[in-house]
Amino acid sequence: MVMKMSFNINYKRIERISSIIRSLGLEFFKSIEIIDPQFNSLSRLCSFCNPKLVPLLGIVNALVSYALNCRGEKYWNEFCSHMALHCNSINNIESAISSVIEFLQISQCNKLYKEAKVRRLKKLLLCKNIEIVLQKQCHEVLAGKLLQKTLAKCLGTEQELKTIVFAVKMYYYGYKACLKTDLVLPMDIPIPVDRRVALITCTANLIDADCKDIKTVMKSSDIVRKIWSYIAELSGVPALHLDSFIWIIGKHVNLRRDKPSIVASILNELRDFYCEDLEKLVKELIFKL
Repeated sequence: MVMKMSFNINYKRIERISSIIRSLGLEFFKSIEIIDPQFNSLSRLCSFCNPKLVPLLGIVNALVSYALNCRGEKYWNEFCSHMALHCNSINNIESAISSVIEFLQISQCNKLYKEAKVRRLKKLLLCKNIEIVLQKQCHEVLAGKLLQKTLAKCLGTEQELKTIVFAVKMYYYGYKACLKTDLVLPMDIPIPVDRRVALITCTANLIDADCKDIKTVMKSSDIVRKIWSYIAELSGVPALHLDSFIWIIGKHVNLRRDKPSIVASILNELRDFYCEDLEKLVKELIFKL
């Protein structure tokens, strides 16, 4: 049983950060998605696979993208490099799931809980509803949280679970990369809470937690989701569109580094997007360091 902790939420900090995000605007954060390593990995598959199947591969792999023994960037690169060599045999959901199961047997970055992950994908294979949903147009699949609800029902789990909402994001990435379908994701889909999101929630002083104990923060993922959903509502930028930006920031945050060097490394990676509000937001997100 996971013991949930109770943290106080700093609503003044939420308002401050929401204000800067609102000033930057939705298109700013959508433009940053194209430098997300996971987006770039899926983009590479567009040249090797049937473009219509890339969003499907994104969903299937996202559902087993947890407890990795490599960084997420490295794992998605490994996955897409493998699929680029084998996607000629993929033509439907059954063959996509089978290909990902085969990949799990040799993956160097996804070695943990392999049997549980395979069982999860086999469960999805038995669910006919997902096949029906994925025959719809992209905007229909995303509208009303249809994909999120269907995946959760197929797998018998909560809609807000990290891998469920992450699968929605990777489906969107697949369409954006390969089919040039650029949509705005629903406002009511929460952020997928992983270590980086939990860390930035803490360093931004959005909760009164010890940033050295991120595992404890992650046990209260419902609080983290609530915070970013509220920021999304106040700023007008859906939480899933904030996720890639937060993920990039989190990559640079190390509690043993000094704040100026962290700010400099983040702004260097985001130099093509630089503006004063970006620098303000970066500093606010590492406020407690």
